[in-house]
Amino acid sequence: MVVTPSARERRGPRRLLALLAFAGAILSAARYARDASLRREAEALAPRPRSEATKGIDSKTLALEPAWDLAADDIVTEAVLGRDAAASPAFLPRASRLMRRAAASRPGWPVHWYLLALCDEPKSGERPRRVLKQTVQDAPGFEPAWKALARSEMDAWSRLSAAERSEAENSVKLAARDASFVELEFPRMVGILGADRAAALLPEDSEVLESAAASLAQTGDVRGAASLLSRADLADRREIAKEIEALERRRSLGDVEGLRRGCIACFDRHPLEGLDDPEGRRALAKLLSLWPDDRFGSWSRDRRARIVKFFLDGRQSDVPPEALRRAVGALTGVPDAVRARVEVLAGNLAEARAIARASASSASPDWRAYALELARNELGAGRIAEAARSLEDLAPGAGDTCDALLLRREIGRRLGDSAESDAAERRLAVLRDPAAEDWSSRGSLSICVDPQWSEGRYLEVVVGAGAPALLTWGWDAGRAGAVSLPPEETSVKAPLQGLSGARMLWVSFLVGGQGRTLHTLLRRAS
Repeated sequence: MVVTPSARERRGPRRLLALLAFAGAILSAARYARDASLRREAEALAPRPRSEATKGIDSKTLALEPAWDLAADDIVTEAVLGRDAAASPAFLPRASRLMRRAAASRPGWPVHWYLLALCDEPKSGERPRRVLKQTVQDAPGFEPAWKALARSEMDAWSRLSAAERSEAENSVKLAARDASFVELEFPRMVGILGADRAAALLPEDSEVLESAAASLAQTGDVRGAASLLSRADLADRREIAKEIEALERRRSLGDVEGLRRGCIACFDRHPLEGLDDPEGRRALAKLLSLWPDDRFGSWSRDRRARIVKFFLDGRQSDVPPEALRRAVGALTGVPDAVRARVEVLAGNLAEARAIARASASSASPDWRAYALELARNELGAGRIAEAARSLEDLAPGAGDTCDALLLRREIGRRLGDSAESDAAERRLAVLRDPAAEDWSSRGSLSICVDPQWSEGRYLEVVVGAGAPALLTWGWDAGRAGAVSLPPEETSVKAPLQGLSGARMLWVSFLVGGQGRTLHTLLRRAS
């Protein structure tokens, strides 16, 4: 027998559901009204822009926040931390009360507590520091709180006990993982902790160390800045090595898209000029070899083109020719002379000559570089007559350049033509002996490096007396080192080992250097 509920019994649950829905609607309306009221209270605190350039926070942006407390975060952040921050003394107590209500409404949100501490006065006081310590304990990955805590601890340093200073050092160390914090605060860290202790708190991160060096250099501590730059270079080498390993794993997994993004990110993080040493060039060559070639790029804009140009600027022996050839094949708008030169480096002489015949070759530097590369290749293969003919294709006057003279001397010696080799040697003797007046106003010096003559020699760049300075130097577009210079006359050694042909030595004063003279001497290593 089936028992069916009566109509009255059926109406009971329905009425209950309707009552619950009605109560929910009332609660939602009340919550909305409360949220709207608190939003208006928060918006009343929104700072007015102080200039036409700074429009302040947009009301439409605030309306997109899902809750009033998040809108309050935007307003207080703009007032306290915005680029046109103008938090008045009257604003801070009101903002503090608002942030306390926001923290009570959403206690697990670290931004509320962070802003509450920033609205407190003084910021080095016990209360804001206590709030920030609790915030970083509850949300250790929230970096703004670490930076605010470190600044507050440094503000209060003179009042801290020994135990509190030890704890504060740890806060500063964790905040110093951020390059922007170090850029602004490192001189103050040095003033409080001393140069050695402050430097010891920095992580082995190239970006952080470079920021610290730049910040310290502006204070005039060129020796400390040079030391930090050296650390930054070592850190950069470790970082790029780890990134290359990660890229190789991506390639082994067949992750072409991830490999491409990783190659781009690696290139962008490590400037070319900082990679001009054997280790750096090996890493850059590996990066080019790993770069996927399934997408075309432009010779004028693609990152791979910049790497190719870097290696073709006197560093072609440091990269596998096939890596250059593969990269050039994936680029559009590559000059014919560059394509022909890369084919020569890859050993494809017939293809290189075919490109040269089909092109309207001219006396451009690219075609001159191609002819010299072809002559070197022929000479290396023992085809001396062909090497001589390649040099004959050079434009008038180009045969007296450093690289051409080195080849002419070697060809003359192998052919037994002493007149040719002696003439080339006399001309080389003039080019390889730099004079003080050869330095340009921009601090660069063109020099002809003759490998047979420069073996065991180095260039000594003598910098005249003057104010302490931080000097960087290098060859062509690469940076080889950074040196702090004392007030008295001093010198910098520029080794010639591994160099050949026309090279450009440059020096640049990052700090100081006004009025300091430059002249160069060739020395023999003892």
